[in-house]
Amino acid sequence: VNHENRLWQQILLRKKLSKNELYSRFRIEERFTEASPLVLRLRNRSGYIYYLSKSLSLALSNDIFLNLVNSEGIDQNWVMLLVRKDINKHLSIIGGYQIQHFFLDRNLINHGLITRLQISL
Repeated sequence: VNHENRLWQQILLRKKLSKNELYSRFRIEERFTEASPLVLRLRNRSGYIYYLSKSLSLALSNDIFLNLVNSEGIDQNWVMLLVRKDINKHLSIIGGYQIQHFFLDRNLINHGLITRLQISL
């Protein structure tokens, strides 16, 4: 078991189009783990959202992880295809498919299904 604490700061840029939306999220993460006292990581998630209706949307995104402590380059890359159903203005159900590619530690590719209940206050 590896215990980890994270702090992060982020900026989200959005551009609404007629039935679509483009977005990019820039995040700096400070990770504190038992194995390493501090890991700094820059993440950029860019994506495209297509609104099928007011409460149903499809999203495609790409999330690139860059480790700032060692300058070996891209650490991970996540690609996601998601479906989102808004139940009301505070509750959403999200599900989809994700590919995770890990470059530095081990050249490994994971495939996974995502399910998430999102509560917005």
